[in-house]
Amino acid sequence: MKLVIVEWIDSCVEYGWTAISEVDNKASKCVSAGLLVKESPDAITMTTSRSDYHRVSEPITIPRCCIKRIRCLKVSNGNSKDGS
Repeated sequence: MKLVIVEWIDSCVEYGWTAISEVDNKASKCVSAGLLVKESPDAITMTTSRSDYHRVSEPITIPRCCIKRIRCLKVSNGNSKDGS
């Protein structure tokens, strides 16, 4: 699986009764980081955790029309001499 950072736009909700003049007519700019689980022409699905049993925790599916940018991150193999 690829490790990615995704910049995307999400819808917003205001809770309870809100005066029309106070409605914030803006979408939320979001940044999510995680493992890319699946891709399709319409959406991507990512997660923050994967187990040895091929299961993932709380996957999120983001429609491609909401995605502004996807960056793949390089991961080192963790075999450095200083333990980092």
